[in-house]
Amino acid sequence: MYQTDDMDQQHQLLNEISGLIDAQVLQTTCNNIVRPINAQTLRQVHGQIEKGTSNGKVVLADWT
Repeated sequence: MYQTDDMDQQHQLLNEISGLIDAQVLQTTCNNIVRPINAQTLRQVHGQIEKGTSNGKVVLADWT
């Protein structure tokens, strides 16, 4: 469904970027990972975003 002509280029680019992040050449804007995904954490994160107290990206994660 999502097959595109530049899929290999995208793969190479994402690998390069992840390597730069691992080498701390680039820094991610993700500074808050909230686990698990449930009603309580959704309300918490939504409240932070509404209040403007969130800085950078917030990730809701179901992995450990």
